[in-house]
Amino acid sequence: RQMCIRDSLRNVLTKVVKSIGGNEEDVIKLINHSFAVSLDTSFAAHPNYMECSDPTCSPIINKGVVIKYDANMHYATTAFSSAVFQEACNRKNIPFQKAAANSDLRTGGTISAFMQTQVEIKCVEIGISTWAMHSHSAYESCGTADLCNLIGALKSFWLMRD
Repeated sequence: RQMCIRDSLRNVLTKVVKSIGGNEEDVIKLINHSFAVSLDTSFAAHPNYMECSDPTCSPIINKGVVIKYDANMHYATTAFSSAVFQEACNRKNIPFQKAAANSDLRTGGTISAFMQTQVEIKCVEIGISTWAMHSHSAYESCGTADLCNLIGALKSFWLMRD
């Protein structure tokens, strides 16, 4: 099944490039010049669920956009992709924080980690801190400052040219 998904993404990219007069070399260039931002919420340090947080690297609500890492590679962030996103934040003085998934617990993972390994597109996993994900509550809380910072960071990233 994974082979089918990989082939489908590659086929779609190839068809798009060929539909505008490109060839296989142009597909390779497209992939090499692509950069994806995977956006999700992030587990904030929650006083009622401290055992679910990494003791040294858990995000805090209203302290900035979260760049997400996972030693088990369930997130697609690499040192390079993180540096690019940090630069986008720094250009606009937007606060960010780094979060490492607690390696004792399985994270949900995202399709971007799969996508990155299959078509070699650079990707960074980001989000804003929320409470309630640990218990999968019907309600999740986030900080309004984080949401405003996220919008600013995404705009800055989108406008980066160098």
